Amino acid sequence: MENASKALIIAGAILITLIIIGLGVAILGSTEGATDTSTFDAMQVSSFNNKFKPYEGTIVGSKVDALCDILIATARSGKDVSERPNVQPWAQFKTSEGGVLISRTQDTLEKEKYIYFLKEIKNNLSSAERYTVELDYDENTDLVHMIKITK
Repeated sequence: MENASKALIIAGAILITLIIIGLGVAILGSTEGATDTSTFDAMQVSSFNNKFKPYEGTIVGSKVDALCDILIATARSGKDVSERPNVQPWAQFKTSEGGVLISRTQDTLEKEKYIYFLKEIKNNLSSAERYTVELDYDENTDLVHMIKITK
């Protein structure tokens, strides 16, 4: 009888220890999302930038069309520009005369309006025409933060 009561005490202590460890893991896991999402390691930066690098330089309209699809998908998947501006590149389309057709900056264009303008630009592209694409990188994060497309 004495051994059974000691076994119950040991089992209770083990159960309490497991509960404490489980609570610690749960608390640690819940604070993980509270860290700053604007910092990336080198692999994440490279992976993000590699979506846009193949389009850099002088390319035909069909490739600009594909770039617009990537920009639309990126805009849809992320938060609005005011909440997380450094993780969504902004597109700037210029005419050959230097006029800006669309420009997204931190203070302008909500996400839905930006997506609408990207679709409008995409619909008006000439697949045979040549466009110059320039990528600008954020000096703090090294992420692509502006894509300049000139006709």
